[in-house]
Amino acid sequence: MTAGAAMIAIAISFDSGILLCADTKHSVPARLPPESTNIFPKQYGSKLGYARSIFLISEPVDWTVAAVQYCEAALDILQPAEYTIDRMRATIENSLFEIYQRQPEATLLVALYSPCDQQYSLFRTSGAALREIVGYDCEGTAAYLGHYLIRDRYRASQSMDALDLTSVFSIAIETLEGVREYHGRCGESTEIFVMYANGRASGIQRIRQDTRKQPKLALLANLSGA
Repeated sequence: MTAGAAMIAIAISFDSGILLCADTKHSVPARLPPESTNIFPKQYGSKLGYARSIFLISEPVDWTVAAVQYCEAALDILQPAEYTIDRMRATIENSLFEIYQRQPEATLLVALYSPCDQQYSLFRTSGAALREIVGYDCEGTAAYLGHYLIRDRYRASQSMDALDLTSVFSIAIETLEGVREYHGRCGESTEIFVMYANGRASGIQRIRQDTRKQPKLALLANLSGA
């Protein structure tokens, strides 16, 4: 991102999972694989029931990426029976505490799925602690604007029992478009990832800022059909 650019990452729950997205550069930093610019999904354990972590960041600077990778390495050595939400959460908190002794702190949004619990949860870091999120949250320099643009639409959909993937996808995309319109200096594309309540995941999808309605609908079909 260029200096002074607006950056935002959004995690938003719907009736059967969590959608995560971020404003990002279209070109991927050389130190990162193409699938890991702002959204870092990883699965652990048995093929019969993978546990998952998804770390979401607004800007892939070195110390933030290092914190994510340190947490992933700690999760990777757990035994299959240890992949509960509580144990995964504690493992991440311990890892963040350790790495923050030698580098700056990073703000992360974290989604976890446990096959042991058959449950998923969404968190935000506060120092080394993970605070559970109900509904949605935003992170980054433009997070204040994201909250303003999401709040009323999310509550309205919630009150009408209409929090499906289609509605939160629309809220997320239009929020990112609103941030770009207001700030003008954002990334050239959007990364999107969906994790469902049963642990199934979409994979990361990327759309350019100038993509029009039809390609966005095609992307939604990809996310829904994962």
